[in-house]
Amino acid sequence: MKKKEWNEGLNYLDPDLVEKYVEQKDRLRQKNKKPKSIWLRFGAIAACFAVAFIAVAGIAFHGYFNKPVYLENGKIDISSLSGAQIVQSVPDVSQGTDGDIYPPDEFVSILKERTDLIVYGTIQNLKTVKVDELGAYSWYVSTFEIHVIDEIRNGDGTQTITVVSAARYYNDMPEYICGLSSNFDLAESKAGLFVMRENTEETWRIAGADLIVAELGDYRASSQFECNGESFNYFGELIDLDELKKE
Repeated sequence: MKKKEWNEGLNYLDPDLVEKYVEQKDRLRQKNKKPKSIWLRFGAIAACFAVAFIAVAGIAFHGYFNKPVYLENGKIDISSLSGAQIVQSVPDVSQGTDGDIYPPDEFVSILKERTDLIVYGTIQNLKTVKVDELGAYSWYVSTFEIHVIDEIRNGDGTQTITVVSAARYYNDMPEYICGLSSNFDLAESKAGLFVMRENTEETWRIAGADLIVAELGDYRASSQFECNGESFNYFGELIDLDELKKE
C-alpha cells in the first residue's frame, strides 16, 4: 500500500477508537516500566558519601596504617612507625639529685643481685621519634646501638647491642617511663655506663598499634651514667667499675 493511500485510509477511522488505542498503549508502557526504588536512591547517595569519606580519611590518616620497615639488623625502623616525627632530642625524664636514690654501696649490691646487662660503651646509630596520640598524649621513642668497649656484668661477648627506650608524655610532662630513668644524655658517639634489661614478650601500645618491644631492640636501657672506663658518676659519687665486676 502506498503512503498516500495509507494516510487517506486513516481518515476513515473512528476517532474514539484511535484515542482508546493510544490510552491502552500508554497504560501498557507505564505498566512495563520498572520504577526506581527509593532504597536504590538512598543507596546511591550513601555510596557517594562513603567514597567522599574514604577520600578525606585517606588524606587525614595518610601514613598512619603503613607497615613498619625493618632495618638490616632485623629491628623496626622507628621512623616508619605510624605518625612518627623525627626529633633531635627527648624532653628531660631524669630523676635528678632531688629524687630518692640508693647510697652508692647499696646501689652496687643491687646491681650485683640482678641479671641486668651492664657495659661500658658508645652510642651509635641513634634515632628518636615523637608519636602524637589523641588528646595531649605523645610518645618519644629512641633506638640506638651500643658498641661495647668493656663488659662489666652478664655479657656474652656481643660487640654491638640494639637498645630501645621510650616515654609517654601528657602535656609535655613524663607520665610513663619505660626506658632510661637515671640522669642521661643520649647523643651519637656518647660514651657511658649502660644498665639494660633484656626484652622478652612485652608490648607497647603506641598510637593504636601494639609493638613488640623485642622488635625495637634486644635490650631496654634502664640507666646511663657518665663513665671514663675506670669509674662512673653515680649522682656525684664516683664508683669504680672493679666494684661492679667483683662477685
